[in-house]
Amino acid sequence: MKKALILIILSILFIQFQAQEKKQLYLEESLKSIIGNHQFSQNSFRLSQRIDQFKVKDSLVTFQLRNKRNNGFLKDRGKIVQFDLKNKELLWEFVISYVYEHTVNIGDFFYYYTQTNSYQLDPISGTKIRKLATNYIYIDTAKSIGLGYPIKIFSDNSNRLEAVDLTKGEKIWQREIQRNGIWSNVEKVNDSSILVLANGLEKINLYNGEGWAHTSQKNELNAGARTAAIIGGVALAGIFGGIMVDVALPTPSKNIPNRPNNFINEDSIYYAALSNRLIKSDNKGNELWSADVMESDLQLSELMKHKNKLILTYAGQFFDGKRMVSRKRPKLSVVDANNGKILFDNDLKPRSYYSLEDKYIYNDSLLLVYPSELAYFDLKNNHISHQRKIEGAEFKKVITKKIFVKNDTKFELLNEPNSFYIQNEKNKVYKVNSSLEVTKNYNSPLLFYQYLEYKNTALFVNINSSQSYLADQLGNILLELPPINQAYFKNDKLYYAYKNYFMEVNLSTYLNNN
Repeated sequence: MKKALILIILSILFIQFQAQEKKQLYLEESLKSIIGNHQFSQNSFRLSQRIDQFKVKDSLVTFQLRNKRNNGFLKDRGKIVQFDLKNKELLWEFVISYVYEHTVNIGDFFYYYTQTNSYQLDPISGTKIRKLATNYIYIDTAKSIGLGYPIKIFSDNSNRLEAVDLTKGEKIWQREIQRNGIWSNVEKVNDSSILVLANGLEKINLYNGEGWAHTSQKNELNAGARTAAIIGGVALAGIFGGIMVDVALPTPSKNIPNRPNNFINEDSIYYAALSNRLIKSDNKGNELWSADVMESDLQLSELMKHKNKLILTYAGQFFDGKRMVSRKRPKLSVVDANNGKILFDNDLKPRSYYSLEDKYIYNDSLLLVYPSELAYFDLKNNHISHQRKIEGAEFKKVITKKIFVKNDTKFELLNEPNSFYIQNEKNKVYKVNSSLEVTKNYNSPLLFYQYLEYKNTALFVNINSSQSYLADQLGNILLELPPINQAYFKNDKLYYAYKNYFMEVNLSTYLNNN
């Protein structure tokens, strides 16, 4: 009996020790220090896993912890952690399987979805406030209204879009909108309405669900007004398998699809790529014209506009996360924005490639970037005007941000007109002139771009993400930082993540003195 009692006491002490050790894990690296020649105070926190995403609201920071596999893909399991920065206290955490579960954290609302049950959580305690009946895909924090489809355990194919009062959990209205399309573009057009590009182009009034629709069915070219059944009486953010974040530049993830933009709003005139045609609509829902282009690849194409021409590009291969869903020849379509006349609609035929890596509008031409070839498409005369083969280049993307070179104490702007900077697979950077000739190449450790700007400071990040610096508005280096996963400025503070470390740098003393 005594032995059993001793074992129980030892077990309790061990559990208490483990709990204390677990909590200290988040506090033991907390510190304040003077950095560089300026009064920058910093708090540093160490977490148990790699920080994949984070979001700061007031004194609370929510972490999505997720390690990577050896192949670079994110692991399926991780943690959601809620931390109090003011009191330096771990509030709560739980293990999450990102394959079957996800969270939505926006404004004052925190939601946790599983395969069987979903809940609204209290952000302070992590306790369940109410069980959810709706899977939200759009949330308007200013109106406290969420839009989504009903949660059904055994059937997930309802097309009944529901609006819910988030403060009470009560349904406001419902309306039939096909859910087999992707909510790839959502834009708030005024105080009460949003435009959704899904299976078709839909305008939705947040208060009553009314609006209009252009569907993807050819026999419904002008679907006209849509009504909603009334049940009761800020910016767009993306929801993915994990935390919803609203930072300026979230860290790219190999598990998150990078779907192209195929919607343009220009002074209440809308251009949208539906699944079967490109349309132009006014703000009352009148379809002004439609163009049959791109065949089945339309919704995987990116839409751009240059002067009076609409440009659709299909990259040739498309990955939805880990899975390739399309592999064909790259395609290009050019349509007159005034009348819908098709000016060009054909496959692009580089010599041996299925992949259009990037494109860039330069003067009246479209620069086309293939792995080892560059080409111009003349947007005035609608034809390929120039091509140049560059063996072994492995081109990946055109760098559209301003490029800087770092010397010992300062960043200098590379400002050379009529030149492009193109990055390759190995983070090497080529300078290309307007004749598509490579005139110089750089090793990526020398080149930086401005990741974020805040008041009279800027965060500079190396092109291959191996170095980061805080500098003033003239490019003078203030702080050297580690390679960052994600960062943003808020309330005179810089927040950034590096591996499993989270940093809070107070800039107020420097900003007040400069």
